Amino acid sequence: MSTAKRAYDLLRGYVNREYDRIRGVELAEAERELYQSQDSPLPPRTIAVRPTPAPPAGSREDRARRVLGVSVGATFDDIRRAFERLNRRADPGNFPVASIERDQAGEIQRRVQWAYSVLTDHVDTMEKRFRSLEIE
Repeated sequence: MSTAKRAYDLLRGYVNREYDRIRGVELAEAERELYQSQDSPLPPRTIAVRPTPAPPAGSREDRARRVLGVSVGATFDDIRRAFERLNRRADPGNFPVASIERDQAGEIQRRVQWAYSVLTDHVDTMEKRFRSLEIE
């Protein structure tokens, strides 16, 4: 197997796993909202959407943290690193044109960008751009 084919298979597997993880977060959130609107308790899940249990419901920031995989006390640098890593790996340009993986990667990239924008809303534009650059 060529190195390029192996790299492609690894990337495809990663993107598929991340797509399933993010999709599971959104499906769990949608299911929770549906049952809350009907004022009835959640029934036990019979089909697992993803291997890990669904995280508790929360605000937009909680969902954004789950998408990027960062903790509540994450610094701007942690958020930026997680964003850059996921955004780079989910770049649709890494996959063949008109493939399912390319579409999934585009969807992951949109969600990752949404999560980054939600978590960095409170950060000053200059700090985002220059971080701790000190000019004397």
